Amino acid sequence: MRLDFKKRYFYFRQLITANNSALEGFAEIERLLKDPAPFGMSVVRANVTAVLVSVYRMIRKMDRLAPGKYPQLQAAHHRISQKIDAGLTRAFGSRDKRLIIGMEDIDRTLSDCVGQKMANLGELKNRLALNVPDGFVMTAAAGNLFFRQNELETEINRRFKAQFSEDLGRMHALSKELQALICEAPLPATLAEAITAAVNKIQDNHHGDVCFAIRSSALGEDSLDASFAGQYKTLLNVKGADVLSAYKEVLAAKYSVTAVQYRLNRGFRDEDVDMCVGCIAMVDASSGGVAYTRHPFDIRDDAIYIQSTWGLPKAVVDGSVNCDLFVVARGENPKVLQKDVQKKEKKFICFADQGECRLDFVDDMQSQPSLTE
Repeated sequence: MRLDFKKRYFYFRQLITANNSALEGFAEIERLLKDPAPFGMSVVRANVTAVLVSVYRMIRKMDRLAPGKYPQLQAAHHRISQKIDAGLTRAFGSRDKRLIIGMEDIDRTLSDCVGQKMANLGELKNRLALNVPDGFVMTAAAGNLFFRQNELETEINRRFKAQFSEDLGRMHALSKELQALICEAPLPATLAEAITAAVNKIQDNHHGDVCFAIRSSALGEDSLDASFAGQYKTLLNVKGADVLSAYKEVLAAKYSVTAVQYRLNRGFRDEDVDMCVGCIAMVDASSGGVAYTRHPFDIRDDAIYIQSTWGLPKAVVDGSVNCDLFVVARGENPKVLQKDVQKKEKKFICFADQGECRLDFVDDMQSQPSLTE
């Protein structure tokens, strides 16, 4: 009896949490409607999807609390979802059809074409005039062209229906199979030519051979109710000649086990996540890291938190080394409030040919701060 009560209380709390998330989603949609600032259709889809996912969780928890008592809710949710999807599909029909968009032309109004991550990077470059490397985005239209011309979506759906299993071993096998299918498919000639031209343009601007960082910027990443951080692929220090194959690798990462599981658990359909891919001139950094412009967990904390290490920021992102922490006061005359320098025993650097490699420190640099004040 006690155990049954604890379970029911647990489900009830989850029901309340899902309800609060749905209400927050509705409030965000109302805020967007009143805000004069522009936004892309991907913002609409992300918020609507977040609400639908929260409502679906509410239905599941109600079914746990009262099994079989509300069977009509599932059908109603499915019916409403289909109507919303039809409306969004019509709205998305007018989406920008460009295959490649340069960083100089990107801001947040193009988030439904280039993904939220690259749209934000465009904002930094073009609205705040911050120092952002040259680059371009292979858009959602480019990814859709690639999948459509190779009839990949039909084949992927067929294999999912025939082979999908919650068994982790089988899921890994299916994931490997799907990623190989994508990597082996040919790029449409128009897309390959557009990517090659964009790569050559950047190399000409730099008067020499430039390597690139190739990273995902999928629609739906960093939405109101979801984050796919670390679940797709980023390739560093890629030669210009290998950008085409690297692009397909990042597209294929949509079907990594972690990404597939995350979509299933959060209620995202496969077709809701279009893959955009950014191609940015590689910086062979002496130091790198992550800056949080707000405290991730404490909204009352107004400071900026910077975590850094020697070399590429990969080591900070994947947590493979202890990193330095700098807490900086916000304002016209910022100052360091706190400095915590760690012993950093290794760093990642750009390999001479391609890719990155790890170097172990043998001198006193490992104890030196990776950033000056």
